Amino acid sequence: MTVDLGRFHLFEGVSDSTKKRILSGAGNRIDLEKGERLCQAGSEPGGLILILKGKAEVLKGSVILQSLKAGDVTGVSTLFGEKAVMETDVTAKTRLTALRVPKETVREALHTDPVFAENYIRFLSSRIRFLNEAISRLAGADSGKRMSAYLLAQAKLQGNGFLLNATRAAKALNMSRASLYRTLSDLEQEGFLERRDRRICIKDERVLNQENKEGETR
Repeated sequence: MTVDLGRFHLFEGVSDSTKKRILSGAGNRIDLEKGERLCQAGSEPGGLILILKGKAEVLKGSVILQSLKAGDVTGVSTLFGEKAVMETDVTAKTRLTALRVPKETVREALHTDPVFAENYIRFLSSRIRFLNEAISRLAGADSGKRMSAYLLAQAKLQGNGFLLNATRAAKALNMSRASLYRTLSDLEQEGFLERRDRRICIKDERVLNQENKEGETR
């Protein structure tokens, strides 16, 4: 399989020599079936992992934190540091093909290509902003505000019209399933969302964002 690093945001604007160095230093291709684990919490990532084909889910326990697709990367934030181990599990959602780039190859690219270094920093900064926003929305909010924040975060990660796992959502929000369904009904009646079977469609993300901001100031 020919690998086009240009499809990855992490390699936008990076020199051809750096791309060749990355590919020449890359480890073996990883092929997984649906349900197989790409990374395990507590283990070393072994390098930067590029998703070439298929989809995967990033999970903390039973809670889905992020969905990955072709063109995404994982292992960026845990590649360097004193505790360079995965905090989450990454599991193939479909048949999946990935490529692992060893730590030393990434380190060399960071030292020799300023564009790649800036892209790497930009990626880490975006993750920090996302987590800070999520914490701000969830801190001190009532059940409706916490639910809207959770749904909005899932819509950003998985795409609008995402499949809601009620058990995982209830656990993440520290509420019973009965409370979760009541809160969903309230938000639907208020026009914030629409339910289609188990899928959630955010009807007006601006309204949900405004509700979250109001909740933080009360």
